[in-house]
Amino acid sequence: MFHRAFDVTPDPFEAMETLINCGVKRILTSGQASSAPEGMELIKELSEKAGNRIEILPGAGITQKNVTHFVSYTGARQIHFSSMEEKPEPSVSNNRSIYFDGALFPREDIIKVTSTQKILEVVCCAPHG
Repeated sequence: MFHRAFDVTPDPFEAMETLINCGVKRILTSGQASSAPEGMELIKELSEKAGNRIEILPGAGITQKNVTHFVSYTGARQIHFSSMEEKPEPSVSNNRSIYFDGALFPREDIIKVTSTQKILEVVCCAPHG
């Protein structure tokens, strides 16, 4: 799978053909937008031009609120989503004077975990075919 570096290429159609010629089987993309719903026009065009030669895997910003319209409009056969939720992290509560810092984890008392409920909501809302 080729990751979202695809989203910064100047010519996505040329890049897709190059990836097909290199034997890549799937492209993860938000349609060169901040989120896949914002880039769904390009995702639809890429999917149509790709046919069965490569899988276009939309990802970023797909939720239970937009999955039905998104899949129906783009014809996506698969989607990529994280369905994260924040939960308290109790391990740091014993000593609040320790701060580990870091750009990835600016709040050490909160962690992000995958939400089973959010996954079920997306899967149940998605058109099945």
